Amino acid sequence: MEVLKNYSWPGNVRELINVIERAVIVSVGPELRLAEKIEAPSISPIQEKVYMVTETRETKGLEQVERGTS
Repeated sequence: MEVLKNYSWPGNVRELINVIERAVIVSVGPELRLAEKIEAPSISPIQEKVYMVTETRETKGLEQVERGTS
């Protein structure tokens, strides 16, 4: 359960459904076992740069945006 709770689920609900369905198919007995190990998806260098740029960008207030000033 901890693995399922801590995973970010980039594929959303559909991915969760698929993982549970596969686990039901491969599990024997009353304990549910995942078909494969779930790991956090890797971040590509481009995604990492976008994240870094977004984090360092200054946020403008509503008045600044309406006036067109920085």
